[in-house]
Amino acid sequence: MEERMNIVTTQNVGIEYEIASLGTRYVAGIIDVLALFGYAILFLYFADQFYFDDWTYYVFLLLPLMLYDLVLELMLDGQSLGKYLMRLKVVNTDGSQVSVGGYLLRWLLRPVDVWISMGGVAVLSIIITGTGQRLGDLAAGTTVINLKNRVKLADTLFTIVPDGYETVFHEVDNLTDKDVALIKEIMDEANRLQNNKAIELLAIKVAHVMQVQHNLPSRKFLETVLTDYNHLHAR
Repeated sequence: MEERMNIVTTQNVGIEYEIASLGTRYVAGIIDVLALFGYAILFLYFADQFYFDDWTYYVFLLLPLMLYDLVLELMLDGQSLGKYLMRLKVVNTDGSQVSVGGYLLRWLLRPVDVWISMGGVAVLSIIITGTGQRLGDLAAGTTVINLKNRVKLADTLFTIVPDGYETVFHEVDNLTDKDVALIKEIMDEANRLQNNKAIELLAIKVAHVMQVQHNLPSRKFLETVLTDYNHLHAR
């Protein structure tokens, strides 16, 4: 089973992402190597056509090859060309934005993780940690996630709104995304366990927070709240 991690959005809603597998990271790495190889061939072709001194070789050949991962991950928000094409991304394990220092630590330990050991250290570390972290990730507090397999926000928060739906409780504006996500989570678990008492208590709490009175059955009230919130906020 794939390991997953929770990313918290700016609205304080958690979205699960699958941690990138070894296979997808390997393919992304191959793409990056091919990109660097292509650049080197192109550079050497032009170098053969024009005279380049040693300093020019150092700046325009070696530096791009050495700084490729660091520069692209900084510029593309945690993605190299390979990661972009494979829909992977470097993130902090707590879901926050990776700092410049974090990217730098990953890059500084890349020779040990990848180059010197031919990827052996990175593979061993990823397998042992179970969180998709090579040594550079462990030092930086980062991991690599798979953007293709994220759980849709609709699965964690929103519900389908019928055509022509009219909002019943405008007081849902007193709730936040985090509140509604929690309501849905508790409802799903209570329904799974057939715990009607939990539904009743949840309905009382939600009505209190919304500052509303109603005559609906508890489950119907909560379903209406979710639909109202989606109708007003998910346009």
